[in-house]
Amino acid sequence: MNILHWPSSYPDASNGQSYHAIFIEEHIKSINNFVKNRVIYISPEPCKSNRWHEKTTKIENQIKVTRFYFSDSLPLKFLNLYIRLQLFLFMLKLIFVEKFKPDIIHVHFFPAGEWAKIYAKMFQCKMVVTEHWTALIGYPIISSSRFIKAKQVYEFADALLPVSHHLLKGILSNTKADVMLKSTVIHNCVNTDIFKLDPILTQRISRYHLVSVARMDEQKDIPTMLKAFKLIKSTHDEAKLTIIGGGDKQPYLKIAEEIGIADAVDLIGIQTKSEIAAMMNKANLFVLSSISENSPCVIGEAQCCGLPVVATDVGGVKELIIEGAVVPPKSPELLAQKVIEQLNSPIDRHLLATKAQARFSYDAIGQQIFEVYQNVCVE
Repeated sequence: MNILHWPSSYPDASNGQSYHAIFIEEHIKSINNFVKNRVIYISPEPCKSNRWHEKTTKIENQIKVTRFYFSDSLPLKFLNLYIRLQLFLFMLKLIFVEKFKPDIIHVHFFPAGEWAKIYAKMFQCKMVVTEHWTALIGYPIISSSRFIKAKQVYEFADALLPVSHHLLKGILSNTKADVMLKSTVIHNCVNTDIFKLDPILTQRISRYHLVSVARMDEQKDIPTMLKAFKLIKSTHDEAKLTIIGGGDKQPYLKIAEEIGIADAVDLIGIQTKSEIAAMMNKANLFVLSSISENSPCVIGEAQCCGLPVVATDVGGVKELIIEGAVVPPKSPELLAQKVIEQLNSPIDRHLLATKAQARFSYDAIGQQIFEVYQNVCVE
């Protein structure tokens, strides 16, 4: 089975964005053992030369990826026609020269579907959409016209795969799309070659070491986490908090200093996935204080390392938690209470890691996606 993936966002190491939308790459990698994958990506980055467009094709993390870059100096109406022509020529070459006739065009994020459905019709391919975007449940705010476009893409598609039940509910409510019967919730997956229990590292932990992976921005609500940690530290002086994530950390360092916890809080910026997995293994509990989420990969990653999770009850978060608890957002007292309760409860980290890997591994998620492909191609 040949699958042409068409994402609206995709990791790009050449532009320093190795982890941008990496959950899409991981979904694709999860089905590498089941199908033949190709990726086409229209980059928002303009051409770096004076040409109207540039095209690169190379193997990236075991996936063949073709990237298009278009000149931003072209008039918009002409640019749209020119892009369509180049994509048409690409499809012709893909099918008749490379002998890769897509059985399915798999769209990731609905905006790519506005283009992909043209070529799905033209070349008689099925179309599947995986939706990740929290805007469909209200964050960030998008225009009513975008909900209409999303509805058109979803209703055209042969299958819709939201990454959480909460997102599916938002899609049905906000777009009014008639897609319930062709929708299957498939969560984000975890690279369990990296995120796994390390018995050597877990022997070195202190009892109250918390870890979080969160960007330094408004959505992740780091101030609530810091306030909760102050309450935890007031009764457990040995407590430590490590926060991993990019962005401007100075405002949060200032808050930590002001409330007297700076010596126990470490904001360490962006880390590799291997480094994150090691830090998870050295911690006792994963904490997340976001005001908005969809289906955050880090919850599955933490649990695959045998780490229980306490997080805010937003988006599809509670769908992912095997061991842990949820609290309302912006509730530092409740967050602190649940963290302490969880840390004082016995936990079999090996059992938790085993359950999480069975649920979030490439094999587990890949099998679910492959079954959708099979059903779509039989119809």
